[in-house]
Amino acid sequence: MQRGSAAERKGLRPGDVITEVNHKSVASPKQFRDVLKGIDPKKGVIVNFTSRGTSKFEILKESGD
Repeated sequence: MQRGSAAERKGLRPGDVITEVNHKSVASPKQFRDVLKGIDPKKGVIVNFTSRGTSKFEILKESGD
């Protein structure tokens, strides 16, 4: 995870497990990368993840500044 990224700003931490991106299941790093190929981060993306045993979701969006 990059420092200062939208994910970090929303509280995602190393060790969190991403399970869905925009309602598409991801079970491997390759699936995650494949789903991200068609996403515009300035429009936003919904990320479902597990953090410390709790399922959560966040909407990540780059500001475009």
